[in-house]
Amino acid sequence: MPDESRNRRPRGRLEDVLLTRGSVTPEQLQQALAEQKKWGGELGRVVADLGFITEDVLMDAMAEHLGITRSHPADEELNREIVSLIGVQACERFGVIAIGGDPKKKVLRVATSDPTNEGELKALAATTKFRVEPAAATSDSIHRAIRKYYYGEVAAAPKESSLTGSHFGRAPPSPTPAATPRATTPSPVTATSPVNTPPPVASAPRAAAASSEVFLHLSERLLELEKVVRSQASRAPQIAKDPQFAALLARLEKLEQLVLNEANVIKTLSELIVERGIISRDELLARVRAKRAP
Repeated sequence: MPDESRNRRPRGRLEDVLLTRGSVTPEQLQQALAEQKKWGGELGRVVADLGFITEDVLMDAMAEHLGITRSHPADEELNREIVSLIGVQACERFGVIAIGGDPKKKVLRVATSDPTNEGELKALAATTKFRVEPAAATSDSIHRAIRKYYYGEVAAAPKESSLTGSHFGRAPPSPTPAATPRATTPSPVTATSPVNTPPPVASAPRAAAASSEVFLHLSERLLELEKVVRSQASRAPQIAKDPQFAALLARLEKLEQLVLNEANVIKTLSELIVERGIISRDELLARVRAKRAP
């Protein structure tokens, strides 16, 4: 297969583009260069992480620097057939979405927030069997486009402040109030000292058993639903090519895995409670069977 990324000739240095565009001052650039020398990383990302520019400004500069297309996939009307040439799992894995190209010539143009990452572009080309041409786009716009074209969602663009620093495309997390420490005096436990279990803990096995049963039952239903969906797709091949169908399968698989993980956590908790002597295994099993009874 030919080279997966088109031959690009950077137009000068990125720092020169940023200075010429007035995106940064010489002092800011020197500070960014010092940070890059100390910690490494790409200069453009360092400048953005320091809060001197937004990712949107960085992508404008990257497009000019590399001589590639600047894209806003969430705000553009994309060809759904082109979009569907990359599965949703690959889109989310590589942080890309197809925005154009020529399927007959096996060429795809993809929006990416990391257009200089040749390794990722080659991996994407190997996955899709297309020659990949990058276009510069913010990670937020790519994410919203994936939600729009694969999941049928339309999300409003974030405020400018959420695009700065290391929170590209994500709103800053809400501050978590600090917990007020409480002094506790542990009671010594000796061989002759009886261990008194607080009443609230005694209800934990009941909650664990019930929750585990719910999760396992839900997992079984999800697995059955996935089998039905795949069966219908095998009967109608055109359905399998629909990007929304691929997104549905991806969601089912993720949800199934999440449910199984939760069930395993509940199972581990139940075993720990039995081992600590809070409840016997027979009593726990009896309560689980009682929950199953109509």
